[in-house]
Amino acid sequence: MDEVPAAVTDIAVRSVHAERVEFGGVDILEHVNGQLYMLEVNYPCYFAHAQIGAGVDVAGRMVAHLEAKAARDHCGSCCACRQA
Repeated sequence: MDEVPAAVTDIAVRSVHAERVEFGGVDILEHVNGQLYMLEVNYPCYFAHAQIGAGVDVAGRMVAHLEAKAARDHCGSCCACRQA
């Protein structure tokens, strides 16, 4: 798959942040003149068709994001830490 244009990524990220959710499916259309239009943010999002059609492992990227967030936000008070 080709790299997603920075303008599309920016609109998608800002749209999800505006909804105050961790992730979402953002529908963006591009006019023939290049103008981008954000139509909606879906949460929870159904990504199976996008995953198959675009060849992007959406589920894998979501898991990687959540694992990184858990490691970054770790507070040290989980059961495993108390047992150590």
